[in-house]
Parts: sequence; C-alpha cells; structure tokens
Amino acid sequence: GELILVSVSGGQNSVGLAHMLQQGVVADHKKLLFTPALLWIDEGSVFGFDTDKRRNNAREGFNLMTQFGFPIHIALLEDYNRDQVTVYSSPEEIRYSDNLSDSVTRTFTSLKDKSAREGLLLQLRRQVMLGSAKALGCGKILTGETGTRLAVELMSSVVSGVGGGLASRVGFRDTRDNGVELLRPMREVSSKEVSLYCVFTGLSTWHGQ
Repeated sequence: GELILVSVSGGQNSVGLAHMLQQGVVADHKKLLFTPALLWIDEGSVFGFDTDKRRNNAREGFNLMTQFGFPIHIALLEDYNRDQVTVYSSPEEIRYSDNLSDSVTRTFTSLKDKSAREGLLLQLRRQVMLGSAKALGCGKILTGETGTRLAVELMSSVVSGVGGGLASRVGFRDTRDNGVELLRPMREVSSKEVSLYCVFTGLSTWHGQ
C-alpha cells in the first residue's frame, strides 16, 4: 500500500497513534490500506544540547519506536531551511553540523516570549516533516495532535491575532503544501483519553529531556 509518514515525538499522543496503527496492521480484519513509516525529529538544537547528548537521545527515541515494527526515520530540526532534508535510518548515521545547530540555538535563545518560541518550533517542525516526506516520496503525514492540543493552539492563535489559515492549522487536513498533506486522525480525541489509552495498554513514552 501507499507509504505514509507518521510523526512520533515519543509523547503520549504520538505513541498512542503509533500503537493504534500497529493494531491495524496485526488485525485479522479491517487491515490498514497503507504502510506506516515513523519519523522522529531531533530537536536538540533548540536546547543547545551537545552532539553526544543528541545522539544518545536519538538512540533512546529510536529504541522506543522499534516496538511498533515499522520502518524508522530520523531528521534534524536544523535542516528546516535546506533545499532537501536529510533523513537517517539509524542514530549512528546522523551527521550533525555545529554551525546549523548553533544558529537554531541562538535564534531560540534570542526569543524571550514563550509563545513566540513555541510558534517558531511548530513552524520549523512542520517544515522538517514536509521535507522528510518529500525525501522519502510520501504524499501524506499523520500527526498525533489531539482535540485538546488543537483547541489550545486555536485559542492561542486567536489571541495572538493570527487568524489566517486556522482551518488548515487545526482541521483534519492541512493542504497548505502542494506536495504533501498533513492529516490529524486524533483531533476528535482528548488528551485525557489518550493518556488513559496509554496506561491501559502499558505504553512507554519518552521526551528526551
């Protein structure tokens, strides 16, 4: 079937989504009509982590995702502005650039407003997801945003006066990029429901800090 990229950060939302997809693959009936591939984005440059810590975090994130049995890919947040995002298939393959990483660190350090930092992180993360999908030949990306998280983003956008494109930012389908669609299958689920799902199924989560 069609290869679809699934963005997994290691938190409950994305881990819950990956587990549900795994159940769809192993089910005897109503099997998935597409093939999931997982994407973990290394965002260590935002926090100024050194190379050793970042590679160790990548190993931990990679190991967490192996439980689902899907192909795993890793990308770097600092690749957001490159012509083509480099996608790695293991933590040991990652090639870090101090110049690119330091540039991201300085940018986030210069932003004193928390909302501005979070907004920029969302924007860069989206660019890397889109770039990774194009590098892998995927036309769709699944993300784990729940209704709770999207409601917070909606209110934050309204308060900040950023009303344009809200339908794409919080709706089920984001088609702002001509080549790749972002889909949010968890948008009708609350964060509490996902948390309970992870507890009942015994899922481990990881945040890399």
